[in-house]
Amino acid sequence: MSLPVYVDDDAPSDPGPGDSSISDPLEDGSFERPFDAIQKGLYAAGLGQEVLVAGGLYTGAGNGNLDPGGKGLSVRCNLSRDCVIEADTPCGFLFQSSLPLTSVIEGFQIHAVGGTAVCCINESPTIRDCDLSQSIVGLDGLHSSPLVDHCDVRGNSSAGLRFLDGAPQIMDSTLEANAGPAVELIALADGHIERCLFRGNFAFEGAGVAVYDASAEVIDSVLMSNHARLVGGGVYVSHGELTIAHSEFQQNEANGEGGAVYVSNGELTVRDSAFQYNGAYESSGGVLRLINSTARIHETVFRENDAGRGAGGIAATNGNLTIDRSLFEFNESYDGVGGIEGAGGSIRITNSILARNRGSSAAGAIGMVGGDLYIEGCTFHANEPRTLVVDGGAAAMTNSIVWNSPVVYDCCPIEGPISVSYSDVEFGILGTGNMAIDPRLFLDNRTDPTRYALRTDSPCINRGNPGIDSPPDAVDFAGGARLQACRVDIGAFESAATGQLDCDGSQSSDACDVLSGVEDCNANLTPDECEIGAPTVVFEETFSRGGLLASYWPVAEGEIEINSFGGFPYDFVLFLIEENLLESAEMDLSGAFGATLQMEIGPEGDNGTMDIDFWDGNRWRLLRTESLVNFVPGTLANPRVIDLPSDALHSAFKIRIHGPQSQYRWRLDDIVVSRIDDDCNGNGRIDTCDASEAAHDCNNNAALDVCDIDQARVGHRQDYDLGVWPDSIALGDFDNDGDNDLAVGRGPFYSGGYVRLMINDGFGMFQVAEELAAGVWPRAIVAGDIDNDADIDLVAAAGNLQLLRNYGGIWWGFAPGVGLATPGIDLVAQDVALGDVDQDGDLDLVATFGTLGAGSPQFAVLLNDGAGQFTLVHSYELPGEAARSVVLFDADHDGDLDAAATIQLYSDGVIVLPNLGSAPLGQWRGFGERMPFAASAFGGAQSFHVAAGDMDRDGFVDLAVANPMGSMDGATGSIGVLRNAGANSGGWLGFKPLHEIGVDLGPTAVALGDLNGDGWLDAATALSERSKLGVLINRRSDLDGEWLGFMPQPDRAVTGYPMDVALGDVSGDGPLDVIVANRAANSVGGSSGVPRVSVFHIQTGADADCNTNSVPDSCESVGDCDGDGVGDGCELDCNRNEVPDDCELAGGAADCNDNGTPDDCDVATGRSRDCDADGVPDECTSEHEFSARSPLMTPIYYALPQEWIVRTPPTPASDVVIDVTLQVGLTATEYVDVLLNGTLLSHFATSTDGACPQPPRGRPPHLIHIGLTAAEFQTLLVGGDAVFSITTNWDAGCYGPSPPARSSLSYARIDVRYSVAGGLDCDRTGQPDSCDLADGTSLDLDGSGVLDECEGFGDADLDGIRGSMDASLLAACVLGPGGPLAEKCGAFDYNRDGDVDLGDLQGFWLTFGR
Repeated sequence: MSLPVYVDDDAPSDPGPGDSSISDPLEDGSFERPFDAIQKGLYAAGLGQEVLVAGGLYTGAGNGNLDPGGKGLSVRCNLSRDCVIEADTPCGFLFQSSLPLTSVIEGFQIHAVGGTAVCCINESPTIRDCDLSQSIVGLDGLHSSPLVDHCDVRGNSSAGLRFLDGAPQIMDSTLEANAGPAVELIALADGHIERCLFRGNFAFEGAGVAVYDASAEVIDSVLMSNHARLVGGGVYVSHGELTIAHSEFQQNEANGEGGAVYVSNGELTVRDSAFQYNGAYESSGGVLRLINSTARIHETVFRENDAGRGAGGIAATNGNLTIDRSLFEFNESYDGVGGIEGAGGSIRITNSILARNRGSSAAGAIGMVGGDLYIEGCTFHANEPRTLVVDGGAAAMTNSIVWNSPVVYDCCPIEGPISVSYSDVEFGILGTGNMAIDPRLFLDNRTDPTRYALRTDSPCINRGNPGIDSPPDAVDFAGGARLQACRVDIGAFESAATGQLDCDGSQSSDACDVLSGVEDCNANLTPDECEIGAPTVVFEETFSRGGLLASYWPVAEGEIEINSFGGFPYDFVLFLIEENLLESAEMDLSGAFGATLQMEIGPEGDNGTMDIDFWDGNRWRLLRTESLVNFVPGTLANPRVIDLPSDALHSAFKIRIHGPQSQYRWRLDDIVVSRIDDDCNGNGRIDTCDASEAAHDCNNNAALDVCDIDQARVGHRQDYDLGVWPDSIALGDFDNDGDNDLAVGRGPFYSGGYVRLMINDGFGMFQVAEELAAGVWPRAIVAGDIDNDADIDLVAAAGNLQLLRNYGGIWWGFAPGVGLATPGIDLVAQDVALGDVDQDGDLDLVATFGTLGAGSPQFAVLLNDGAGQFTLVHSYELPGEAARSVVLFDADHDGDLDAAATIQLYSDGVIVLPNLGSAPLGQWRGFGERMPFAASAFGGAQSFHVAAGDMDRDGFVDLAVANPMGSMDGATGSIGVLRNAGANSGGWLGFKPLHEIGVDLGPTAVALGDLNGDGWLDAATALSERSKLGVLINRRSDLDGEWLGFMPQPDRAVTGYPMDVALGDVSGDGPLDVIVANRAANSVGGSSGVPRVSVFHIQTGADADCNTNSVPDSCESVGDCDGDGVGDGCELDCNRNEVPDDCELAGGAADCNDNGTPDDCDVATGRSRDCDADGVPDECTSEHEFSARSPLMTPIYYALPQEWIVRTPPTPASDVVIDVTLQVGLTATEYVDVLLNGTLLSHFATSTDGACPQPPRGRPPHLIHIGLTAAEFQTLLVGGDAVFSITTNWDAGCYGPSPPARSSLSYARIDVRYSVAGGLDCDRTGQPDSCDLADGTSLDLDGSGVLDECEGFGDADLDGIRGSMDASLLAACVLGPGGPLAEKCGAFDYNRDGDVDLGDLQGFWLTFGR
């Protein structure tokens, strides 16, 4: 290796130190004789030789325009930066050779005050560890690609480093305080800048880096405090390309646009970088200004940048901007958009966070005018005043969160035309998959972006749309995989708690199921089958984002910071309209089957009420009033869950909360609105999808027409934990506060029994109250006032019969169960029913006893003495095994309660026992012969439970029977309907042919009630084997009056093995609700679900389809001649003359028998006979008796007169007999008045005893007999009706000035009877005697003109009937009249010929049995 060439201007051998013009004549570049000028050394050096320069100042001749000559020299200062070159030439160093050898200069300070420190022309040297300062240009390159490494470029007056063409590299260098671009790249130059610091440079444009028709990379570098008088404080690009990676831009500024970066007609790529505290003070783009350019930004932070106007972050005009996995936070514009502003072009933002950016009057995060905007997987938080403003163009957002924008109450976080889907937008926005629920971000004290991640309980998890055009390997803000089990989250972060949702148990996630083709008509990535009947939250306010667990309200305007954070009230969902009024944003409930409002509330003071209103689309309406009496002050009550009415189910639903006076305060927490979708037509799709895709929504309510018709809207299910085996339910107002409470029988399998009380708050929410011991395993429980004290008591079938008395008072609860004696019955009680079977005015008991293998079941009757003391008076053996249910009903329409019992293991599973009644005030005769009926076509149906009601509305009570096994294969159950055929003069006619409806397996209970508000009885059933509630809607009758049966609605899930179901209005809104007891254990005690009581709130409002054409009546234009709200085409029209029967009768059509049907129809249909063909039913033309009986009228009280109306009674042909059976406890000053149409008929008082009225306690009733002549009766009729009323006074000494509403314990029943004129009908067959003779049903063998049976012929034993005894006598008379029988034989001589012969036999057999 050759030795270096040495240069030292201060060597001992140099005669002129520091003056290169005076040299050592012997200098040869050796260590001993170094050259005194650098250029001499460069000339002397050979190819690739090193030139080593000693420290010192080099100036003058030979120390400027230093040219290595292309020899690839290495020119080094022997001590770093100790060699100072002060050149007075155009260049300090001049590299101009085109040879391929690379020269190196290292360790110099190079100053060319009037020129350029280093000039490179066609040559690309390495400049290392040099200081290129105090020159016009630090380095000027032309067609050169030098490497500048570890250099300082400072204080140059025109540019730091400037390149025209070439590919320079600037590494690990500092460029500072240059009065021009620190790096300037011109005309095809391609610069690479890495690990450099640009600080304090000043230029008109691009103080750090300026690129003109060139390209540059800025890697791992810092640009800070650079200033541009015009644009591009850090970087300026015009018609060029710039890449920024792993770099930081801080405190760069421009008086004009682009505080950090300005790009015009160029391309920009930014990766993994940070921009902070940059500013464009007089214009737009605090960080970046793009004009007609393309920019791609990835994993970059924009924080606390600002602009005087325009955008504080990025301003783009007619460009293409793509942003991914980036953070924009605390950026601000004093007259524009805080974050990103676009005009024309396109902007695409994905997987990014825009938070706490502030604009002036425009958007805080993004403003877009024209062009295309696409946002996906982003989180917008607390941007103000609005998050996003769009003006024209095409804009779309998906899978994103927009929350906590502190907008004024009359606006919204997003303004302008934009398509939003699968996003969580505060205050709500229309679009597929959108919601308005607190996203539950961390928002804690973290300083990194994970504070915007989703908490594990966030509703945004798994709610995004994975079907968008993102690649399969897409990642979220943090770099985690986006697609997890075919699901994505909403927002910038993918939660670690995503998991796999598999609602249908297919072993594939729900989203994967949908993407593979499973039906998802509303595109929310949940199979439709899983959404049917399940609540979906559409609005939520938790009041917890500011760190508070709950909010106090009402609040004055000055207190609104209770819902704020950092001084800005950005995180409230409910709008404070005024001091005592909160109002929610709108939410879309259109097409929902139902919806609920849930909220936790509680008063802080000791007074005041709070009203909750809802918007029905036209006006505010009261939903509920909360009163202090329902709460303990200072506490939050259990969540209120309120079913919203059907007219709340529209696209602009909202709630409003009125507070009390300002001195009273209420506490609110967790306000949630949920919608429930359904599949009413059972096609496996959500109804709203069917309605949107087919022309079957005539009223445009987003629900199928078929779903509007006759549906009962089954609302949410509220569950209550009561302990093991809740098995039976009874409803009653136990605490006398005007609402229905619940009593639930429960107990382990054959060990212990209890009745648990559930007290209603007046709105259908229950407080689980006291529990009472009651026998063993209460299988049935009934409620009624058994001791006539005006309180509701309970009786349970719990091993034996258990009586639980209500203490009454200001409610003191119940006494524990006391067993009732049933001597001679050693079987388990199965069911019990209450009713006044002996018609003495108090409630008696009937019960069934028996279990499998325990012998013949029993039916028992226990009569009440009026004081609640029961005596077993009758027991009847029943056929088969395992008696189950019992019900009381008036089968034969005679006013007495008959009984029906079910036998589980018996082919004819329903046994009817007719009530034999009693004479007025006489001894009750008990029940008659047992009559078996089959309730299923399948003999093994195991009829379990029976309910009674007039299902076909023919005036007779029918039976509905739950058959757990309704088919041979054992896969389904059934409800058997036994329709009452009515009664005639011969007695009860039994049941019409069986009507059976298939249901799911295991119905163990059935209840009847009008669930959809159409006036017809519907059914609810407990489907134990499937853990479901079944609902069957009554289809009513067709125009011919033929009943159409039941139509099942979709079943509803319950918590496990339901055993009982009851109907009653527990929510106080009118419609019946459904209560289910879920035993959660099968018949042998095996576990099956969760033991709870479930309450389903029902809403009516369903439309009718009276003409069964599948079009709701509200959509059809039909006349309504009688104004009853039912179209004429849907009314009964028996004679098909297109005039409803009601209107014909109102117009004067004859209805002599007052049955609501014109007489000609009665005759035409065979309902009435017309033997003489005169067009008038025979019952109207023959003489007959009219009778009517009132129901039990109770209580008799002065402030509540009891009325009974007999509609248009027929004209009497005899005196009118009115019997009043009265049970009443009276004082000396008390009386009872009976009036007819206001005229006093009877004034009844008892003897003076000085005592206040007491319960009758079994005293015999009074009978008031009133007689009126026919003329008197007709005179008293007003408008054709007979209105009977009963009233009493009250005793102030007993009751005070205002007696309680339940003070009277009296009851009454009224019977009216008289004859009606007509043709002679001596045998009371309902047709004239002349017709009886004409049709051969009667004879007149003696020619007297009177029917033989009416003259007494054939009744020889005078017992009033021609029976078997008479037949025996007749036989004796025929064989040989005479002796003791002779005088009796005359009774058989019908033709009066003196003999009993064959002619007389004909007469007898024709009248036998009469």
